[in-house]
Formats: sequence, structure tokens, C-alpha cells
Amino acid sequence: MNAPQRNQVLLTIMSLLLGAVSVWAWFHYMERTWQSSPYRSEAALSNPMLAAERLLAARGQKVVIHNTLTGALRGTPDAGVILVANNVNVMTPAQAEQLLAWVAKGGVLINTADTRANSEANASEVAPLSTQFDTWLEFTDSDDEDTAQVDEPAEADSAPETTAETPAEAAPSDDGETGEPTLADDAASPPEATADTAEPATDDTEPVPEVVEAPTPAPPAAPKTKLPHNMVELQLPGLPYPLRMARQGGYLDWGGDAPEPEWGDTDGEHIRAYRHGKGQVILLSHMPFANDNLREADHGELLVALAGLGNADKPLWIVQGLDMPTWQEALWAYVPLGLISLGLALLLWLWSAVMRFGPLLPDPQTDRRALMEHIDASGRWLWHARNGRITLLQAMRNATLAQLLRRSPDLQRLQPDALAQQLAERHKLPLELVDLALHKAPANHPMDFFRQIQTLQTLRTSHER
Repeated sequence: MNAPQRNQVLLTIMSLLLGAVSVWAWFHYMERTWQSSPYRSEAALSNPMLAAERLLAARGQKVVIHNTLTGALRGTPDAGVILVANNVNVMTPAQAEQLLAWVAKGGVLINTADTRANSEANASEVAPLSTQFDTWLEFTDSDDEDTAQVDEPAEADSAPETTAETPAEAAPSDDGETGEPTLADDAASPPEATADTAEPATDDTEPVPEVVEAPTPAPPAAPKTKLPHNMVELQLPGLPYPLRMARQGGYLDWGGDAPEPEWGDTDGEHIRAYRHGKGQVILLSHMPFANDNLREADHGELLVALAGLGNADKPLWIVQGLDMPTWQEALWAYVPLGLISLGLALLLWLWSAVMRFGPLLPDPQTDRRALMEHIDASGRWLWHARNGRITLLQAMRNATLAQLLRRSPDLQRLQPDALAQQLAERHKLPLELVDLALHKAPANHPMDFFRQIQTLQTLRTSHER
């Protein structure tokens, strides 16, 4: 086998080995596996409280769904319990007042608390329920949660150390350190030596001491079940056992004006029930009855128990959320006087615009009309003023002669009569009109005075060309 053939064989073997390793690696590391993914139906996506609705319906509780709080409060609420599922938007003070009036008659309102407002003046407007009960929603930092998780097991481990003493520890020692007689030998004696089976004592025999049986020690108490760090316990009225509720990032914080709650969780930081009239207002740190949270801890049983606090003959209302007011409603709520003033101003403008008779006339040419009116008024005043006509005619003569002499300097050497004769021949005008315009006194009649001015304007215009 020559060298090329040997190289070809080695290359083929290496290719086969590489292919085999690739196939093994593919089936070893690229194995197809099944992975579960949660499925949500369209009904669950459109209704976050679908699981709670069906759970209550299965327990015989009538449930009514309202999309917005405004739609639910259009009339007097006819419900035993109202559950506000989403508290993202703002509840108006009017809505809160209507709900509290309904609670005072025996209703039960379940809602999550609001976060603190930026100012106290604004708190009653954006968070009326939390302001009423001075209970607010706060959020913990991740560092605080980690510290609580580390400290809690240490406290739980130290609890079982304080247990009751066993009978062996309670019994005295053989050395008699306590100074009391021991009953070890008598307790070990046969049954014939006990007080129940012993024969009556005689004078010849020594009396047998009576043996008292030691009391049976109580069994040691079972250690309390350790509560997970992400759970809290609460005791509802009427339930013989506590329920568990899962924690989330927020907790309830209350101030000095907060009333004493009737019941709640052990720390009072996740659910607090306040008495208001004949009913209750229950504030939560989060909503545990949504589709994703209902299966956790005892949330389902807690929902059923809360539904039983209201009137059993009336349905439970689930309000999907608070509706954000439109900009028109917000403007009317906060600046009603401004809107009323704007409306009145608009009505006055419309009234002034439609107050006219006949068709709308075009806008007059105010610039030319004003100039002509000014000239007409000036001429009328000069005509009636003393020496006014003389002033007006003389001004026109001076302007005309200045124009004539500027254009024709040879006219300056002529006498007045010769000047009138020359201008009359040059412009083909009657000599009487030219002489009247240049040398005669102003006419008393308006038409004659007009002819004088017109003749002077003709002479001036012809010399401007």
C-alpha cells in the first residue's frame, strides 16, 4: 500500500470516528424532553377573578360581576359583600362615601389598601378609604426580607428547648441530696407488699408502710409547627382553626388615628378588619383571590369564609377594578368654575357674532376712506375759514409755478401776462382760465373755485411728464 492509499484510509477512518462521536453527542445532549407550561384560557385572561367566581358558585354563593365601580354604584348596592379586585386607579371621595354608607347598614367591603399620598391634603382625594381608617400599604426592601428569613429559623430552633422535665429528671437521686425519703425500694417490692393486698397488721408484726403511687407525668407538649417565612396566620371569627395566607412584597402600616381592628392576621400587617356601623371594611396588603393566587395557602377557604360574613340572602359583587375618570370628568370635578366661565364667554361671543340684520357686508377699505374723509373735512374747514380760500389757492399756485419753473426755466423771465399767454398756447387752454388760475382772486362760487384749482392741476400734471 503506497502512501496516498494509506492516507486515504486514515482519513476515512477518522471521518467515521468523527461521525460516530457526533451522533452519540447529539442523542446524549440533544435529547428531546417534555416541559410543562401553564395554560390560560381566554376566559381566565379576560377575567382575573374567574377561579374565585367559580369557587363561590360551586359553594352555592350567588356572584355578580361588575367591570367598573362606577357602573356598580349607579344605584344603591344590593349585595352582601363587595370585593374590589383591582385597586390600581383612584376611588373618588363620592364613591367612598357611598360605599361606607352601604357598609354602615351591614355590608362587608373587601379592598386592598392604598399607598401613601404625597401630601395630606391630596390623600383624602386619591385614597379616601385608607385615609378614613389611617391604614396604608407599604413595601419592604429585599434586604429586610432576607434578614427576616435568616433570623426566623434561629427563633424557631430555640423554642423546643423549654420542655417539661421527664420523670427521671424529676425523681430524687440515690444520694439523698434533697433530704426526702425515696420510694425506690418500696416501688420495687412485690405486689404482696402493697397496701391493696397486704394483710391486716397485728401487734406482733411491724406495720407495713403505705406506698403512694407517683403521679403519672403528663406527656411532653408537641412542638409547635414551624410557620414558613412566606406565610401568616389569621383567625376568623367562628372558625375553630387558623388559616394561612401567603405574603407578598407589601404590608399594612397604620397610624395613630387607625381604629382597633376586630380581627386580622397575627401581626396585623396583611389583613385588618375594621367595624363600621353594622358592617366591616376589610383592608388587604394584596389581592389573594386572583387566578394566580387563589391556589396558594388557604386563600380559597379564606374567600369562602369572607363571603359568609355578609348577608346570605344577597349576592357577592366582584368589581373588576376602579375606572379612571375621563379628562372631561376630571376637569368638571376639579375646576367647575373655570368650565362655567368658559361656557358663558363662548355664549357671549356667539351672541355678539349673530347680532346683525341682513346679509353680511364686505369689509370697507378703511385706509382710502379715512384719507378722503380727512381731505374733505380739511377742504370744508378751509373754505369756511377766514382767508381759507386764499390760503388754499395760493398753496396750489406756488406748487404749480415751482413745477413749471423746474421743468421750463425760460418761463421765469416772462411777465405775468406773457406767462399766461405762453402757457395757454402751449397747453391749448383758454387764456381766461389760465389767467384766472394764476393771477385772479379766489372765486366765491364753489364751481368757479373748482375751475381754478383744476386748471392749476392740469398745468402741473402736464409738466410732470
